[in-house]
Amino acid sequence: MESVLTRDLIRLATESIDRLGAAEELPDPVVLELPDTLPLSRGRTVEWHPLVALAVAGHICRYWAQGAGPRGPFAIEAGSSPAGWATLVSPGNGSCPSRRLQAGGGPWSPSGIWITELCGHPRCTEPAPAGPGSRCPSHFGDPGPSGGTGPHWADLAARAWGERHGADGREHPRRVAERLSRLVKQAVAAGMPKEDVAAATGSRRAAVAEILRPAPDPEQGDEWM
Repeated sequence: MESVLTRDLIRLATESIDRLGAAEELPDPVVLELPDTLPLSRGRTVEWHPLVALAVAGHICRYWAQGAGPRGPFAIEAGSSPAGWATLVSPGNGSCPSRRLQAGGGPWSPSGIWITELCGHPRCTEPAPAGPGSRCPSHFGDPGPSGGTGPHWADLAARAWGERHGADGREHPRRVAERLSRLVKQAVAAGMPKEDVAAATGSRRAAVAEILRPAPDPEQGDEWM
């Protein structure tokens, strides 16, 4: 199928489970065919455990219901087979941004069933920083839902950062600091005032200023010595 509806995922998954005989048998995988319009994926299929398909359908109904609606259709953007992962994308319409998720695993996989919301920019593999359809720092310059450029995505990501981390950064300090530095630089580059970035992320203005301070030019030497 070149596109998939939520009801397709539910139907295929339940049919697979219904075909189970003895308790020790494994259910048939839910097979998704990748569209011929994607040259890198042409002729390949993605196989999901039926519980993965049901989890994805539930995720879509819960988190994508606003704007795009939970029914679909959703294009299959990429994937790996057999029993691998797949990326579904809703192209969006009107004021609703495109939404993308990647899912895979299974009940017997070491990582279990996993679903990751991805940046709404086509083919990007970065996580969505502020919910379905939001853009990662590399794509803060994408047009917002109402069209045009501006700091819309940067503002969303900065506020989401502030809600999760605030000013303490005690969770994996180095990793958090690196991610914050990238967010701050890209947000300012997208046109968001640095004072607003500091307020949204819960960071001190001096910390934001330090992140934005140009790196010293090694050819100039250490002027303070």
